[in-house]
Amino acid sequence: MVKLRLFASLISIFLLAVPVLAGNESTGTVGAAFLKLGQGVRAPSMGEAFTAVADDATAISWNPAGLAKSSSSEISTTHNIWLLDTSYSTIHYIKPWGPGTLGAALFYLSYGSIAETTDTQRLGTGRTFTPSAYVATLAWGQALNEDLSLGASAKLFNQNIDSYSEGGAALDAGVLYSYKPWDLRLGGVIQNIGGTLPQTIKMGASKIILDNRLNLALDINIPKDNKTYISFGGEFKVVPQLVIRAGYNTKSEEGAGGNWGVGLGLNISRFSVDYGYVPYGDLGSAHRVGLRVGL
Repeated sequence: MVKLRLFASLISIFLLAVPVLAGNESTGTVGAAFLKLGQGVRAPSMGEAFTAVADDATAISWNPAGLAKSSSSEISTTHNIWLLDTSYSTIHYIKPWGPGTLGAALFYLSYGSIAETTDTQRLGTGRTFTPSAYVATLAWGQALNEDLSLGASAKLFNQNIDSYSEGGAALDAGVLYSYKPWDLRLGGVIQNIGGTLPQTIKMGASKIILDNRLNLALDINIPKDNKTYISFGGEFKVVPQLVIRAGYNTKSEEGAGGNWGVGLGLNISRFSVDYGYVPYGDLGSAHRVGLRVGL
């Protein structure tokens, strides 16, 4: 009964927060929008339905409560060839420590070279600059019992355009619960808590079927600056060494794309090589490559 009361209390917190954000469609009214970029390869390939999955090092960015499910250390690196000249890279590291799991992550975004122009030199001054942003994250996840896990992360970020620079901090808080009668995992997370940041509430469920070969996931996403949308996806283990992934979400940011993704994962011993593809309509496509290593 104690476990059920605690879980009910946590879910109530998330449900009480839903009406605050669900009807908010104030697109473009938040800062540090790069905090919304999906990290890793698996989650974007699954339509970003990852809140109740969150079982690798990238749980730091998707739901830190998932760190508590890690029994060994892992390092994960990703490079994303994104839109136009932009690209971003990430590195995630987790290590079981005492009663829980500690995680740390770095994110770096480059917007590519931009030619400087002025009112009097509109064709360019001959000088270029490269806007960029980074995020450093420290996270912790801990199991309260065999069914319930909690997690939190703290982020420091900075963005710069030529000589102008601005930074700040944000927090994430998450929960994972295993409902054993249905063999179901339920998760919730509040991301980017703080000021005018792109705060988002996510609630999800996942279930493994077909003799542990197919993992299906569904998320409800409630962003502060846009409409509520749904993400769903899955990954299928063709053979122990090969996984295929696909997913879709109902985002509607003025036809910007990014609504579906596909990917592959190759697992060899302690190493996992991942690839993901996400199209963005007229803007182009994103190609993600990643390496995960169990330590």
